[in-house]
Amino acid sequence: MAFAGTNISLSQPDITQKLTERIDDLKQKIAAWGKRIRRFSEGSRRCNQNRLFQSDQKRLYKSLERPMVWGAGQGPDQADIIAFWRGLWSEPVNHSEGPWMEVVASQGASVTPMDPITITPEDVAEAVRRAPNWKKDRRDRNEMEEEKRSNKLHALKEELEKRRMSVDEIRQKLEKHTQQANEAMQQLEGIFNMLNCSLEPFHNLLGDKHPSVHCLNLTFCLINEKIKELVQTAYYYERHVQKKSGTSRLKKFTVHPELPECWTAVPINELVPADPCPSCVEARWMSRVTDIAEMPLDEHEVPAAIKDLNNDPAFVRSDHIHPLTECRVPRSRLILARRYNMQN
Repeated sequence: MAFAGTNISLSQPDITQKLTERIDDLKQKIAAWGKRIRRFSEGSRRCNQNRLFQSDQKRLYKSLERPMVWGAGQGPDQADIIAFWRGLWSEPVNHSEGPWMEVVASQGASVTPMDPITITPEDVAEAVRRAPNWKKDRRDRNEMEEEKRSNKLHALKEELEKRRMSVDEIRQKLEKHTQQANEAMQQLEGIFNMLNCSLEPFHNLLGDKHPSVHCLNLTFCLINEKIKELVQTAYYYERHVQKKSGTSRLKKFTVHPELPECWTAVPINELVPADPCPSCVEARWMSRVTDIAEMPLDEHEVPAAIKDLNNDPAFVRSDHIHPLTECRVPRSRLILARRYNMQN
């Protein structure tokens, strides 16, 4: 039996040594590949961080934040901390300086010492001013935003209260009007029942059982028709049924029915204007043409000319629309007009 991909067989005498070498070889390959993967991951992480720093620093710093770890128990004493550092720097020197220290000191003797750096509050304020908003202490801004939100919330509450009061007032008015409408409909239904009007239209057309606000117009029409019927019945009873008595001294009041209005059609000349007479129009406009030279009218003379033309009686008779048959034209035109009217 041989391992796949190798020339190692269990029947070989040095199988143990070869297996050990093979295992060590595989371990080295795994370690090498693991290092390569770690190097690639680290390089990719640094590249992503650099790219994120150029695009969005705030997001990068948030990704680098770590949760704060608070120690449990009581913290160290301040006096012990001071004593520790004082004892650390006050320890005697237990080493000997070599000659190379003198060489380094001689080389650095020519170096000019750096001027002391003094940081003033103005420098700090300038640096903070140039920093983005999310890097500053936003306590004042947060307080201002909170105050603004509180004021806005208070204004919204006041507006909501006003709207609620307005809605309550409108609801009360609606209830009052609804009650008045219901009372009016009850009275109207009483009149409807008193006149013994028919409920058949409500059943057949609307499907309702009684008069309601939704069919108010139909109710009024039925009541009106019933009243007219009663008036006509009373008129007929007084005129034709009761006996006339000339000995009575009391006055008799007779109910006269309303006469129906006669419908008359609108004249056709008002609905459809008649055809204009081309002969009169042409004659009238040609009469305004003269042989002498005329200057065109300016913008001030045009309104006056139009006004004079409207006041001219001849303009009303000839230029306005009038029936073709009423015009004095030759007999040939009368024949053509008669044929035209017969065809229409």
